[in-house]
Amino acid sequence: MKQCPLCLGRDWVLVYPLGVLRVHKCRACSMMFLNPYLSPEGMAKIFSSPQLLKKVSGFFADYCEEKTWITPRTRSAYDRALGECLKHAPGRGKLVDVGCGQGAFLKVAKEQGWQAFGIEPNCSRVAELEREHGIKIFKEDFFRATIQKNEYDAVSNWDFIEHLPDPADLVRRSRAMLKQGGLFIVATPNHFSFLDFVAAFAYRLSFGKFTYALSKLYTVDHTLYFTDTTLCELLKREGFEILAKIKVNTDLGRYAMDPAFRFVAESLLAISSISNMHNRVIVIARNR
Repeated sequence: MKQCPLCLGRDWVLVYPLGVLRVHKCRACSMMFLNPYLSPEGMAKIFSSPQLLKKVSGFFADYCEEKTWITPRTRSAYDRALGECLKHAPGRGKLVDVGCGQGAFLKVAKEQGWQAFGIEPNCSRVAELEREHGIKIFKEDFFRATIQKNEYDAVSNWDFIEHLPDPADLVRRSRAMLKQGGLFIVATPNHFSFLDFVAAFAYRLSFGKFTYALSKLYTVDHTLYFTDTTLCELLKREGFEILAKIKVNTDLGRYAMDPAFRFVAESLLAISSISNMHNRVIVIARNR
């Protein structure tokens, strides 16, 4: 990383040395990121194979299983995001989900009356989604594809932006696809959360020796670590008007963990809800 991915500054500090992972924080804008980081080619390889994804972390053992794609908590987040969109849009138009995975969000959007499209090079259900749900998937790399400009009423990115070394490129290309006044939905982990606070406190209390909690939050498959503030700042810099921020918690049902660890994690997430320090944020923004 030669410059901050948000403000393009060159002054940052190492905040968490986690073995081979080095988490840095920009002194100017507080953006956090890995440096060095996994190359885009390496990232693409991880997400092209469930087996490789599981090797990154045992938490991902169930991540690619169909039963985890639309759990109640995930469905609630999708419903809240789409409901918020309707407060700011004249109706349900054309929506494209960039990095759509196996189409979970698109199925919900289609059920609610949106014309749903997706872009995903690793989607294995292209024919099924089109045949059974009327959802068109473009099986290609978003950054190499020829995008349709001024085509969509809404563009969504669910858990995609944090994997990229240049988030502004994603935002600009997404904006180019939007009609004037179109809506941009961006969801990512929020690192101004109660979980981050507890992990950082334990790290400092141990004088940097206890890194287990931090190692579950800062992982090789994520290059960038946003807060709701830094995400909104990025979108505003790229010409968007922030309309809403929806804070939710991670759906632990998607991850494999032993019962004791799950109980502790769910307890901490419950406290994060009470304190409004959730560990995920969904931002709805308008193309000005």
